[in-house]
Amino acid sequence: MSIEVVPLTVEDIPGAIEVIQQAFAEDPYFVWVFNSSKSLNNLRHWGRGGLNSKRYWIWKDRQQEAHNAIWDDPRGYYFCNIVAVSPGSQGKGIGRKLFETVTDRADEEGVKCYLESSRNVPNVKIYEKMGFTMSREMECRDGADACMLYCMTREPKVKN
Repeated sequence: MSIEVVPLTVEDIPGAIEVIQQAFAEDPYFVWVFNSSKSLNNLRHWGRGGLNSKRYWIWKDRQQEAHNAIWDDPRGYYFCNIVAVSPGSQGKGIGRKLFETVTDRADEEGVKCYLESSRNVPNVKIYEKMGFTMSREMECRDGADACMLYCMTREPKVKN
């Protein structure tokens, strides 16, 4: 099966939200940052229903600390923020192809890539196979509830 990555259109947004919500339904960060009393499948609010804004800002503060510690390149980086594949299509190379769309461009431009994973196992090993390395572990804590995020970076590859 050949996989082709194409730009998202306005018409694709509801379907993309659905895929993200399905793919991340049991994700530790999403469980932590969204109120469980509200359904994540909330297209009326463009997928934002149930966001715990206090926890979102805790994450943003920790993220800023991580970025301050990790980033020294004034050109910035490509942030692989949300990469989602429908659960029924996972394990077929689609996620890797989505990443390659970004990492290939980063390589051409000589720019680093960055991601945050809320699963150490199995995600960190998967991302390591794509050239990412662990840069920092980030704890987002709200009282007794905490979520760990694993900050990973990827150096640009030089084409021969």
